[in-house]
Amino acid sequence: MSIEKNQRNLKLLVISLSISIAVIFAILLFTIDENTILSLRRIKPQFLLLALLLQVSTWFLWGIRISTMAKMISSEHRLSIRESMSIVIANLFLAAITPSMAGGEPVRIHLLSKKGLSGGCATAITLGERVFDAIFILVMVPFALFIFQYMISIREIRMGLIIGIILFISAVSLFFYMVARPEVAKKFLLKIFKKTKKEGFIERIEGFVDEFHRGSKLIFKRRNIRGIVAVSILTILSWFVGFLIPSCILVGLGHDPVILQSIAAQILLLVVIMMPTTPGSSGVAELGASALYGSFVNTSILGIFIVLWRFITYYVNIIVSAIFQYKVLRSLLKK
Repeated sequence: MSIEKNQRNLKLLVISLSISIAVIFAILLFTIDENTILSLRRIKPQFLLLALLLQVSTWFLWGIRISTMAKMISSEHRLSIRESMSIVIANLFLAAITPSMAGGEPVRIHLLSKKGLSGGCATAITLGERVFDAIFILVMVPFALFIFQYMISIREIRMGLIIGIILFISAVSLFFYMVARPEVAKKFLLKIFKKTKKEGFIERIEGFVDEFHRGSKLIFKRRNIRGIVAVSILTILSWFVGFLIPSCILVGLGHDPVILQSIAAQILLLVVIMMPTTPGSSGVAELGASALYGSFVNTSILGIFIVLWRFITYYVNIIVSAIFQYKVLRSLLKK
């Protein structure tokens, strides 16, 4: 089974990288000119390093958020920042090569369970993170639409945003419905797995849903207002730190940072990227970024900008997570 999973992951990685590289090559083909060479000669590496440090900072803030949410559920199972960071880094690889970054969720649930949390509570934390992210993005969408209102006249972009927003709202609504109606969730899961005849399976499903319900209520209960505020602040900080990465890259390339437009572009990109399309949204992210940033970034550096942005926010995730998992696996084999 492990070999099959590795083969499937390798296949997803190859597909994801192939699409991404092909699209980036096409963008470079249409944007490189004599001014591109001049921009590369005047490049400021310190700002590219700052962009990389901002990316690492998003992992750190993500780790603090997981640790905070675990504390909200159970004071007995406290996660250190180091443990939470290891969970974040370990999940980056599968998140990067699966549609909607969905592959990272099972990894985080599994690793949280290994830290002593029940499967239901681990699932509540992981899906709860998605809820906080979705609420933040939905709140920011009107701002992004206001900045890019002239772009919404393009039918494909308008339809993509509408579908993305609908999916966001549906996912958040489904989460809260499952929290409010655990019996419905039990019936739904039992219907899906009705052919499974393993001993004690039904009891495990019911126990899982009960723990999920309990964990979700602990996260979002009124008495936990301090925790909710703390997680909300961490969510906002994490996303805004990530939103500054493109502006750092632009400054590094000798361009104005155009911070507001860049943040708006990142928000609209998130809505599109979250839709289940290609593995890791490869191709979709690059084309979406070129369409949005092409409206306010000089064409001569647009392709180079896309390469650097995708490398720092996507390829670095794959590389670091793959190295981390390899080291963990090697240490386990030695033991």
